[in-house]
Amino acid sequence: MVGSHFLNVVPGDRFSSSHVCPPPAYKVGNYTLLSINRAGSNAYDFVYKARLTNNTTIIAVAATATLLPPKSSKYTIVQGVLNFGDAQAKATTSSLNTFTIRRNKREALSKDDLKDCLKWQVSTGSAPVNTPPVANTTSTPTVVNVGNTVTLDASASTDANSDPLSYAWTLTAIPIGSTALNTLANAASSIATFGADKAGTYTAQVAVSDGKATTTATLTIIVTTPPPANTPPVAKAAIANPTATTIGQTVQLDSTGSNDPDGNPIAYTWTLTVPTGSATTLSNSTIANPTFKPDCGGVYKAQLIVNDGNTDSAPATAEIIVSGVSVMITSPPGQSTIAGDSVSIQGLVAGMSNVGVTVSGAHHPAVVLDNVFVATDVPIQIGPNTITVTATDATTGQTAIATIDITSTGPAPVSITAEPETGVAPLPVSFNATWQSQWIPTQITADYNGDGTVDYTSVDLTAKPTFTYPSSGIYQASFVLTDAQGATQTVTVPVVIQDEAALDQKFQAIWGEFTGNLSLANATGAANYFLPESRDKYLNAFTVLGSKLPTIVSTFSALSKTKITGSYGEYLVTRNVNGADHAFFVYFRQASDGTWGMESL
Repeated sequence: MVGSHFLNVVPGDRFSSSHVCPPPAYKVGNYTLLSINRAGSNAYDFVYKARLTNNTTIIAVAATATLLPPKSSKYTIVQGVLNFGDAQAKATTSSLNTFTIRRNKREALSKDDLKDCLKWQVSTGSAPVNTPPVANTTSTPTVVNVGNTVTLDASASTDANSDPLSYAWTLTAIPIGSTALNTLANAASSIATFGADKAGTYTAQVAVSDGKATTTATLTIIVTTPPPANTPPVAKAAIANPTATTIGQTVQLDSTGSNDPDGNPIAYTWTLTVPTGSATTLSNSTIANPTFKPDCGGVYKAQLIVNDGNTDSAPATAEIIVSGVSVMITSPPGQSTIAGDSVSIQGLVAGMSNVGVTVSGAHHPAVVLDNVFVATDVPIQIGPNTITVTATDATTGQTAIATIDITSTGPAPVSITAEPETGVAPLPVSFNATWQSQWIPTQITADYNGDGTVDYTSVDLTAKPTFTYPSSGIYQASFVLTDAQGATQTVTVPVVIQDEAALDQKFQAIWGEFTGNLSLANATGAANYFLPESRDKYLNAFTVLGSKLPTIVSTFSALSKTKITGSYGEYLVTRNVNGADHAFFVYFRQASDGTWGMESL
């Protein structure tokens, strides 16, 4: 606080000075005291702003004022340079910063002191030289047809001095008969438009001015008559071989009838939608008639879109339903001639997890191991025979059939049977040899697993050689019988050792689907997991129980394996009733079609 013994001057007071500053066209004054700050034990800084009066008729560019060294001891200069920026002609401009003087007492200079003591040197820069603007222009669209509106754009024009720009558009040339001059709009703006009503060349000019200089730029716009309207092409899609409905068969797609009404060449784009689990793809998606091979059952839908170079057609679709099961005979080859009154049939089968295979004339269903089936000891007659193999998918009910023709020349001199022909590992199998009376063997050798190594040799033809197969697989046991003259007969007998773990997985899956239907109170769905001879019995029981089925199934324990053979599976399930566990057995067997189901529970 300024005491009474000081001059009555406080920050914020203004003082005028009429001193003469070189050059005489400029005057620094109108001081405003902003603050008084202690600068030591006996020193004070006085901070001021000032104003510069420009009495000339031109802008004082980058004006600065420098406080000259004092001729008095009343003060010293701490900071004595003021910046005013560009000081307008015939105007007063406030300083952009402050100046500071120091005194040894906290008493501001009086008005007279300020007038008499503060002397300034004012400096200015040169006035800027004007640079003409740069006109940058574009027009859109780049391809102009008769009837289009053309946009003229000079908004990218620039000025180095950052002066405001003005624009003036004109059409300096138009085709004969055009009325584009009448449609020129916003000619005084950076962006103008006009209507292109005739084919030909249009010239547009823009004058861009910064108020001191003007720059012009010219645009040439070529307008053409639009081509005739394009007619979209037409796609046609079909299946060339609609009977190819089994897995692995080649399906041929057909684009016959696809065309372009304008006669333009067309390009093809096919897409294939496949069932869940399929990994099949098109042979080539951009040719007229590609192919694909279904790898699982379900609906395959092909979509075709054709393009005439301008427009896509509407999509066309074709679909084919492929059976979820397929079967193929691999042995013996078709048209084979066989010595014997029975034959083993082997092949490949595909489908869901529960697929059964039967062979015409066979006494029991074929054994399926992974995707291979084997049917042993299938009776055949002397002469031509047609063997029919039927695969049945228990889940979908779909079937597939394969046939071969073979010819039998009659009973073979030697035959060998396996007992049992199939089962789960480890499985001991005995082999029994019989022969025709006119040929008497004296020695037998055996290669039990078909690896080329003799496992057994004997001259006792009444003995039944036995071998225990340790693991699952399809083995071709080979026997060579030799008579006293050294003549030989070779017989091969297939032995199928089933995978107990795979059978268990199959039975567990059947049980899971069965109990899932019970949980939904689906009596019919649950009964379908029983063998045909047991199905009606359990359907009646489940129908009576009705809505109680979900509660009942919730009391079942997990299915527990007790025994699995090649022909059945035995499991144990407990059910808790009123706090007491009741055990019952569940049996799985093959149906006559070779699929597996529950026999009883």
